[in-house]
Amino acid sequence: MLEISKRPASEAERTDLRKATQGLSVGALSLGAAIVTALSAFGGLFVAVLTATGVYALSRWFPTVAPINGITAMWIGLGVGTFIGISYFIWRLNKGQGQRRALAQRDLAENQIEVCRVTAGGFARCPAFEAGDDWPACFVEISPHELLYLQGRYLVDAFRDRSFPASEFELARWPYSRITLRARSLSTSRAPERRIVGDEITDEECYVPDDTQVINATWANLPEVLRQLKSVKRK
Repeated sequence: MLEISKRPASEAERTDLRKATQGLSVGALSLGAAIVTALSAFGGLFVAVLTATGVYALSRWFPTVAPINGITAMWIGLGVGTFIGISYFIWRLNKGQGQRRALAQRDLAENQIEVCRVTAGGFARCPAFEAGDDWPACFVEISPHELLYLQGRYLVDAFRDRSFPASEFELARWPYSRITLRARSLSTSRAPERRIVGDEITDEECYVPDDTQVINATWANLPEVLRQLKSVKRK
């Protein structure tokens, strides 16, 4: 079960949000945004090679139009293509960070923290979504047909408590920027641990949810649901 209430934010929580948004970087982006940003960088390299090839071909086939030697043409092409690629990479990164800062400003203006009280019917770690990332990831059963996805730096401290995820715990998060501040156990009994077959879930084939996103799935059909969501995102 998932119950959400609100309370005023403390000054310490407001300070933490300011620090988090001031230090935004590629590592602070969601996994999906980080992948898109990385692909943008590779796309810039492709543009550089393509531009260099085009300028080189122009200099060889139409020497009167482009009276420069092949080596110079290659350098010009690489320079132009690299400039385009880097410019797009910076624009993409700043766009994502600017949107998140705007959401953080809205959180600060409204000064409300969402408190999510969770009654867990079970949980399972998801190593496939932790690859290349130091942040733990897990699914928590909140109803027979709903799983709550959790992933973030706050779980590093939470999992040090052997009772987490407890059968009851709460999350404190900012509602608009979706930054989760902490997880706190409300009971001493741990939720039953489930098992997700590692070969069935991969970050290449399956949709990676956002932190605190609810997925309409069961333990039995979770891999299939994540694949379906991935295919929908691609369209």
